[in-house]
Amino acid sequence: MKSFIKNSNSQVTHLDNLTNAITEELRNSVQQTAESNFTKAIIDAKNVTEADLCGINEIIHSYYILKKVNKELMLVYRKDSVVEKWVETTKLNQFIEVAILPSK
Repeated sequence: MKSFIKNSNSQVTHLDNLTNAITEELRNSVQQTAESNFTKAIIDAKNVTEADLCGINEIIHSYYILKKVNKELMLVYRKDSVVEKWVETTKLNQFIEVAILPSK
């Protein structure tokens, strides 16, 4: 997982997987965004090939952490990916902003 500044208003976190293994790192990244001057955290999951319920729950937790401090969260993923299946199952897109990229 890597974090970097996309522009002056957003912090982007790139993920290779969305499993229990990255929850602590993701939580720390989102907490940094919550405490910073950024207005939006973007979780780039377009290259994720593995996801589990722990990872999805961390996305939900991230949303609520940011919402408490009036900041936004966007989840970026690919069509027909494992992330899309989780988004459809959990209905994340009903409360989290998503950007869907074409499948590879």
